[in-house]
Amino acid sequence: MDNMLPVCSSYYLTKKEKTYEDMFRHLINIYRERNLDLQFDAIHVDLESSVHVAIKAVFQDTQIKACCFHLTQAWYRQIQKVGLTADYKDKDSETGRWLKMFFAMPALQADEVENCFTEVLIAQAPTEEAAEKFADYILDNYITANSKFPPHIWANAGMGGSTTNACESFHRYFGDHFTRHSPNIFLFLEGLNAEQERTRLKIRSHSNPIKRKDQRQKEDKRREIIGMLRGGEITMEEFVKQMGFLMLPVAM
Repeated sequence: MDNMLPVCSSYYLTKKEKTYEDMFRHLINIYRERNLDLQFDAIHVDLESSVHVAIKAVFQDTQIKACCFHLTQAWYRQIQKVGLTADYKDKDSETGRWLKMFFAMPALQADEVENCFTEVLIAQAPTEEAAEKFADYILDNYITANSKFPPHIWANAGMGGSTTNACESFHRYFGDHFTRHSPNIFLFLEGLNAEQERTRLKIRSHSNPIKRKDQRQKEDKRREIIGMLRGGEITMEEFVKQMGFLMLPVAM
């Protein structure tokens, strides 16, 4: 999974379940026309419920996985929504340090998430209303087996560096083609063609991407901290404090 490339783009007017189902079935038909069978062990997607439902309808035996990139972006948007952005950015803020600890959870196993949330994060929760709203959002949507996005979908996603990096890379390079959020169709197609050419060059090169030094160091540090937790060298509280800073969302 070290070399992940975009090979298909799909654009639609709605984000309904049927729209995504139709898109997936169209892809299946394209493969069948070429005597190929489109199957997946797992599909990495964002946190859009209608996509998850469509995948379950079309690819019944496929695991749904949320990549860390989209997960942490969703959590950061909620921090902004409840009005805690200033605390999050303030290095001296106790609330900010508490918020950053949440981002360590994607590096845990699914069966560790609930205890970490209740015994570490909630135990240290600030008393302010905005912090309570953020914690409630995480609990309602991500923590229990009955949540909208239960831990088995996203836990351990933070250790899948190639998936996360591929998403970050696509968003970064594709977004560089535009100077505003809603470009006209001609500029959009120009950007899409440029991304397609970049993908073709990667395929022709047949080489694995070279990771930046800082990226390699961060991934090595993540593995080291995970090993320390597994070996009993650090507590869960120490783990979330150290790992959280290594898992913070990329500014978009």
